[in-house]
Amino acid sequence: HFSQVENEILEEIRKSEERLAELLNIDAEVFSRENLYPVEVSGEVIEFLRAKLEKETKIDSYLISREILRKIKHLLPKLKEELQRAYELEFLRAVKEFTEGFVFPEIGSGGIGFINGRHLFIENPQPVSYVVGNIANFDGTRGEKVVILTGANSGGKTSLLELIAQITILAHMGLPIPAEKAWVEPLNELFFFKRKRSSYGAGAFETALKAFARSLTKDGKKLILIDEFEAITEPGAAVKIIGELLKIAYEKGFYVVIVSHLGEDLRKELPFARVDGIEAQGLDENLNLIVDRQPKFGVLGKSTPELIVERLAKKKRGKEKEIFERVWRAFRS
Repeated sequence: HFSQVENEILEEIRKSEERLAELLNIDAEVFSRENLYPVEVSGEVIEFLRAKLEKETKIDSYLISREILRKIKHLLPKLKEELQRAYELEFLRAVKEFTEGFVFPEIGSGGIGFINGRHLFIENPQPVSYVVGNIANFDGTRGEKVVILTGANSGGKTSLLELIAQITILAHMGLPIPAEKAWVEPLNELFFFKRKRSSYGAGAFETALKAFARSLTKDGKKLILIDEFEAITEPGAAVKIIGELLKIAYEKGFYVVIVSHLGEDLRKELPFARVDGIEAQGLDENLNLIVDRQPKFGVLGKSTPELIVERLAKKKRGKEKEIFERVWRAFRS
């Protein structure tokens, strides 16, 4: 009886190998004849089959590809043209989608200005109107080319510098800009000095100073944006340094917007400069700053240390809360 079972197993093995040979076009002894029960397939055989199938697949793929290429070779130049057109159409579609609700600026002379500009990378931004120079007339402005932006911590001063840069760059690319209306003068150069949060000390100060000096050397139409230069040196020295740098920029006719907490001191040094302010109005129920991000032209903005301390006094717990409450009381006394 056992020999009969062996014969039946061998017969099934033979049939299976025939089916595999038909399916895979491979003539090989797949199943072991030494141990008929249970039926086994060695790892070496599996690896052999895998390698052989992979080789034949690559050969078939190559032969088919070569045949297809032979048929379409004369179409390739035209196909490349169509692909290029498809890329261009996709680019234009992306630009249209990106600039939905944007407008083309008026090109003129006298600086940069915009009404209800919207920061590209802030979700639901508060629209802001601003001007540097005399390209547009806003109440509280007199065509100043040098502007000192002051005011609330986390009030949007740096975001406004970024918005000015975004509008300037998009306009120079020939693209519409995110605003209700805008005026842009073609410039030779745009400089944006954005302070790195980790940059302090003599090395950072020297590097920043040399970079600022380089931006003032050549002539031409320039827009220079500076974010809190005084943070990398002491306030007394910062007033002198910033004052002289801005005087040089003014003498050369450059447009400058600088974010600074030294607005009151700089205003005394620089009668030709306009000082704008962003002000916080308090805290909401979630202890977030209530800020009107639209700068007030010609008005010195006050920073908000008292509101920051109040927020910390209300949010912190334990010993930290006691410390901040004491500091807050000092503000109110």
